[in-house]
Amino acid sequence: MVVYTISDTNLHIEDSHRVGKFKMMDELRAIRAECPDSKVWGRCLSSLYLEWTVHNFLYMLGYKRSQTGAVDLDNPCDRPEWLYVVVGVLVWPFTFKTK
Repeated sequence: MVVYTISDTNLHIEDSHRVGKFKMMDELRAIRAECPDSKVWGRCLSSLYLEWTVHNFLYMLGYKRSQTGAVDLDNPCDRPEWLYVVVGVLVWPFTFKTK
């Protein structure tokens, strides 16, 4: 289980870069089961997952590691949501951490 904090509109996951791409969706589902009332869940899980994927990819590249090592999933999204969906799908095959 990941270390996270959740508010009405934000889910912050500490050390999110340590979670592999095949475990992220399970973690999101577990958090949603524990905290179902947050407005974060107004975004679909796929959108949240792909934003997390983009953060992990940027961390893997060494880009702003102090900012990309953890992820803040907001609703409403802090960037155009379609941006994370498009970029997330493009970089997903290149995120190597699979555990």
